[in-house]
Amino acid sequence: FQFMSRLTMNGFTISNAEQKALGVGVYQPASMINHSCRPNAVQSFWLSGSSDCHHPPMLKITMCRDVKIGEEVTISYCDVTASRYDRQKVLKTNYNFVCDCVACQDTERDDDLIGLVCHAPGSCNGRVRSLSSDLLSVSALDKNKQYQCDICGQSNFEDSLKVISKLMTRIETIEVKLKDDSVHDSIKYSQSTGQHLKQVFDLMTKYCNPLTSWYVAWSSDVFVHWCANALNHSRNEEDQLNTCHQALTVLKKSRDATKFCYDYEGNLLWLIKRGMEAKLRLFVNPVDFEALSLMRSVRRNLNHYYPSTDEIVSSLDESIRAYSYS
Repeated sequence: FQFMSRLTMNGFTISNAEQKALGVGVYQPASMINHSCRPNAVQSFWLSGSSDCHHPPMLKITMCRDVKIGEEVTISYCDVTASRYDRQKVLKTNYNFVCDCVACQDTERDDDLIGLVCHAPGSCNGRVRSLSSDLLSVSALDKNKQYQCDICGQSNFEDSLKVISKLMTRIETIEVKLKDDSVHDSIKYSQSTGQHLKQVFDLMTKYCNPLTSWYVAWSSDVFVHWCANALNHSRNEEDQLNTCHQALTVLKKSRDATKFCYDYEGNLLWLIKRGMEAKLRLFVNPVDFEALSLMRSVRRNLNHYYPSTDEIVSSLDESIRAYSYS
């Protein structure tokens, strides 16, 4: 138990550029780097590019923004674009500490990331704000916190929070199935799975603000990721185009909510998702030069963190060559 606890607290999840977990490694110097919800560095892994050349995965720490002399180097132990509750849950569960950084005390930003929608009669479209001052509590989706609409004064959001929590559980259950190698691809990428994810996204947009909510961005991303993978398991061009159009429609609806995730410096996971978006757009319209430019931008940014032999980077290079016109 003691060994596993130390491994969990000090180990790094070794992953490729797509952030697919491949194993766990302990890198002694890097294990001393502290967490921040506003990190100035990001971790990535350089993996062997050939089966003929086996080298241990190399951990690379790259600065993602300018720092002052003497400033502490920090990385993130969780998805720092998520709501405060989701960040705290991961940190408390996996590392047994509660973060009290500036970002975790920014209640206005966190209220926007949760993005509760006021369903009071008359559609007041007010902003729902938390009234609790207990910044360090980690309760289920902060269900013990009190919320109030700043226009109509509505303060009963208990049912909304329960629905959001249930939708999150549904997404997590599907994600487990999608990552389970024992589940056949015909089940993972069946139309019923896609329809289920699309339904969850549509419901999430009814309870959360599509302009700001991280939960909208998250449910959108899971569906779009499913669509991208489903393309590889369909031979019918009409079905493929329909899948792409659905993905791009969801991306358009969640554009504002995902903007913060995309623009956040050093967020490699969301950076790669932009590359996925570009691929979908080019699949539908091979002469979408704006999408091609986006893909090239993603490729240049990834160059700071991953070698050209990485599977995702190589895939982007292949797509850029395929869609480039002289």
